[in-house]
Amino acid sequence: MRPELTFDSGSWQGFFTDDRAYPGRPAGQQWKLDVHLAFMNHSSDAKTFFGFGTDDIGEFQFTDGRVKAGAVSYLKRYSTHTVTYYGQQRGHMMTGRWFLTDFPWVQGGWSLWPYVQN
Repeated sequence: MRPELTFDSGSWQGFFTDDRAYPGRPAGQQWKLDVHLAFMNHSSDAKTFFGFGTDDIGEFQFTDGRVKAGAVSYLKRYSTHTVTYYGQQRGHMMTGRWFLTDFPWVQGGWSLWPYVQN
């Protein structure tokens, strides 16, 4: 049995990477993001979540977020497109891969962790 999940609602930060190269941005470069997440407990090993935030692409919403037995999945919805995210819990972090829902060959990596004030 996995220990109880440690994710708390509030401000989170992180990055995503794109496997494609852009002018001025090599493949794999980190794109910063900030998001406010709200988690709902369903059992000691299952939570759902939603959120909203911004990154270098624009404003977005997280919907259909699930964490169960260490597996993480959610949708990141911009006004123009949707991104599917999947991954794992790693302690207080979430990390994994993403792909454009309508163009699954466009993909990259991501990591999120609770915001820590210095």
